[in-house]
Amino acid sequence: METKYFSTIAAQIFFQLSFCTTIISQEDPRQLFLRAREMQKVNGGNDSAGAVELYRKVVAALPNSSEAQLRLSEALMEIQDIDGALAAAKKATELAPKSAEAATNLAFIEFAIARRPRRSSDAAKAALAHAAKLSPDDPELWFRQADLCESTQDSQGALSAWLHLGRLRPSMTLGDQSVFVVAYERVAIHAYRLNKYNELREACLALAQESSATEQHLQMLEDLARKQIEQGYLGHAEESFAILAKLFPDEPSVWQNIALVQRQADRFEEALQNLAKAQSIDFDPQNSIQQAYCLMNLGRPSEAYVILKDLLSQPIYSEQDDFFEHARSFFSFCLLMLNRPNDLLQVMKSWNDVQENSLLFGQQTQALLQIKDNSSAHAALKRGIRTFPGQFIFRVASAISNDFLEREYSPSQELQNAFQQIHLKISAHLWAEFGQWDKCLEIIKEARDISPVHDFELLLLQSNALESLGQKKEALSVLRLCQQLAPGDSIIQNNLGYHLLENDGDIKEAASLIKAALDQDSGNSSYLDSWGWVLFKQGQFIEAETFFRKAIEANPFSPETLKHLGETLLNLNRHEEALEQWEKALAFAFPDREKLSDRVAKLKTELAIKALEEVEADQDPASDDYDGWQQ
Repeated sequence: METKYFSTIAAQIFFQLSFCTTIISQEDPRQLFLRAREMQKVNGGNDSAGAVELYRKVVAALPNSSEAQLRLSEALMEIQDIDGALAAAKKATELAPKSAEAATNLAFIEFAIARRPRRSSDAAKAALAHAAKLSPDDPELWFRQADLCESTQDSQGALSAWLHLGRLRPSMTLGDQSVFVVAYERVAIHAYRLNKYNELREACLALAQESSATEQHLQMLEDLARKQIEQGYLGHAEESFAILAKLFPDEPSVWQNIALVQRQADRFEEALQNLAKAQSIDFDPQNSIQQAYCLMNLGRPSEAYVILKDLLSQPIYSEQDDFFEHARSFFSFCLLMLNRPNDLLQVMKSWNDVQENSLLFGQQTQALLQIKDNSSAHAALKRGIRTFPGQFIFRVASAISNDFLEREYSPSQELQNAFQQIHLKISAHLWAEFGQWDKCLEIIKEARDISPVHDFELLLLQSNALESLGQKKEALSVLRLCQQLAPGDSIIQNNLGYHLLENDGDIKEAASLIKAALDQDSGNSSYLDSWGWVLFKQGQFIEAETFFRKAIEANPFSPETLKHLGETLLNLNRHEEALEQWEKALAFAFPDREKLSDRVAKLKTELAIKALEEVEADQDPASDDYDGWQQ
C-alpha cells in the first residue's frame, strides 16, 4: 500500500513539474520582451546579458518581429558583441525596410565597425545615407556621416553632410562649441577647398548672423563680399554688406560698398543715401565722385557740378591722384549736360594734360562742337582720329565725315552738317550714358529733323530709349526702320526678333529673324538666348534647354538667360533644377530681381512641402510597437 502511495505522489509531482515547464515555455513573448527591456542598460537596468537571452527567446517565438531583432541588437551592443548586434540589426531592417529607428540603429553599428582599423567605410556610408533619408532631421546621423567622410578624405561627402547638419540648427554642443557653428565652419573649409561658391556663401552668412559670431566669422563674410563684387555677384554682395552694416554701422567702407553695388544696379537714389551715411562718418573724396555720378543719373547734373567743383578746388588734390581724373571727367560731363561748353573750355586751360588724355581731349572737342567753333573742332577731330582712334567721339567722326576731315577746313554746308551730326550723336549717347532717355530722344529727334538719318546705330539707340520709357510701339517702328537700312545686320535682326517675342508679335517672323542672326554668329550668347526663348514660346522646352545652356556656357553672367533656363526647367517638371538656376540668377543685380526672389521663395516652400510628404509616405504605417506578436 505504501509503495503504491509514494508512486502516486511521484506521479503527481512529475505532472505538476511538467505543467509548470509547459507554462514557462509558453510564456507570453510580450512579457519576456518587457522584462528584457527593464534589464537593458539603456533603460536603467544592469543585466544586458540576461536581456540578450530573453530577447533570443522572443526572436525564437516571433522570428518575423523587427522590434525584437532591433532590441536584441541594442542589447548585444551593450555587451560589446558588435558582430552579433550587426546581424540582428540587419535582420531588423530586412523585416522593416522603412523603419527609421531600425535603419538608424544599423547605421550606428556600421559606423562603429568602420572606425576599426583597416575596415571599409562603404557599408557605413550607405547605411547612414539610408537612415538619413528616413530621418532627415536627426542631427546625429548627419554628424556621423560628416565625421566618417572626413576620416576617409571624402571632402564632397563631408561638405554635404555638414551642410545638412548646419541647416538643421541642432541644439547639440561639441565641447564648448555649438554643433551648428562647428558644422558651418567645416562647410566653409570644404567649400573653399572644392571651390563651391554657394556653399561658402551660405556658411559665411550663417556664421556672421549668429549671436556668437567671432571676429574671424565676420572677416570671412567681408572677404566673401569683396569677392562677390569682383565676380559680378552684386545681388549677393549687397546682402553680405547689409549684414556687416548692421554689425558695424559706424564703418564708412561698409556703406560705401553697399552704395557701390546699388550704383551698379542702377538704384541711384538708394546709393546716394548710403554714400551720405559714409560721408557723415568720415569724408572721402571717392564718395564725392560717386555721389556726383548718382546725381547725374538721377537727372540732377547741377547738384553734381557743385560737389565736383568743390572737390576739384581743394589744393590738397593734384592731377596725380588716382581719383582726380574721374572727378575731372565727370565735371566735364556735367558742364556739357548743363550746356556750359565755354566754362568747360576755360577750366581746361588750367589742366596741363588735356592734349595727352584721350577722354579729356574728346570732351574738349565736344565742347568746341557744342559752341560751333567748327574750325577748331575740325583740327581737333583730325588730331583725335590719328591719336585716339578708339575714343568714341573720334570713332563717330571717322564714320560720319567720310573724307571731309582730310580736306582743308572750309565753312561749307556739307561740312557744317557733318559736324552737327557728330555733335548730336555724341550728345545723345552722353545723355543715354546717364539714363536720361527723354533728353536722349529729344536730341535724336533733332538729328533726324536736320537730315534723314542713315546711321542705324543712332536709330538703335532711339529704339532702346523708347523701350526704356515704355513706348513699345514707337520702339518697334524705329526697329523696322533699322531693318530697312540694314536688313542683314545681326544685331538688328536679334533685337527686332526679341522685341516681337516679348510684345506678342509674330512668333514666326521673330523666329526667322533670330535664326538669321544666329546663323551669322552661332556663338553669340545673346542670340543663343533669344533662340532658346523662341523655342520656349513654341513649347519646345527640351530643345530650348539646350540653347539656354549653350548661352550660359558662352556667358555665365547673364541673369536673363538663367531666368529663362529656370522657366524652361519648371515647364519640364524639374523644379529643383529650376530653383538652382533662379538662385544663380539672384547672385546678380537686375531690375526684376525682387520679383524673381519672391518666386524662388514660393518654389522653395512648395518643394519643402513635397519633400515632407515623400518622407511621411516612406515611413512605416502606424502599428503596435511589438510587431509580429499577433502572428
